[in-house]
Amino acid sequence: MEHELEQLISDRAAHVAVIGLGYVGLPLVHAFNRAGYDVIGFDVDQRKVDALNRGESYIKTVEKSRVVEMVESGRFRATAEFRFLRKANAVIICVPTPLTKTREPDLSYIVRTGEEIRRYLERGQLIVLESTTYPGTTEEVLKPRRSVRIRGTRPSTRERFRSSSAVSTARAGASRRSSTRRPSTRWSKSVTRRSPRLQRSSRTSTVR
Repeated sequence: MEHELEQLISDRAAHVAVIGLGYVGLPLVHAFNRAGYDVIGFDVDQRKVDALNRGESYIKTVEKSRVVEMVESGRFRATAEFRFLRKANAVIICVPTPLTKTREPDLSYIVRTGEEIRRYLERGQLIVLESTTYPGTTEEVLKPRRSVRIRGTRPSTRERFRSSSAVSTARAGASRRSSTRRPSTRWSKSVTRRSPRLQRSSRTSTVR
């Protein structure tokens, strides 16, 4: 199953899901779509979903022409229905983590996303946390939220989780800076190998 995912990524045949279609997520969707992947974008804001499916942009750094290009490619659509996560080989979480009054990242969006996606996880999926947050968020906050049985299997080992810094896409102006430290959790070799490969293939850069 691991080799199958690696081959799908190499062949640009992997189905990519991006959760959170804001200043990081939307340029990332465009990058993957332009690289040849089938991409489905998820957002709880139905207005954003409808605008994107009409070929409209609500972010200044993402021109309308880019959204039109994605829609016309036939390899992109936006939705608020998380059940379509089952079709994805890789799920990239780009939800916001605004700073609180104490300058700590608000993890409520990550928590709610984790609660939602755990209902639709499939064996062999690669889960990547791109949201800017502190080290350990994936292990301590996100991973425990997927501890449910998946189609009658034992919970846990078949989903591969990966933490990452916020992605920056120069041509889309999607670079993001924060005083919050980046995630730095240890990962298995198979996960470490696949996540950067997927990101490189979309012409994005990851700061470790």
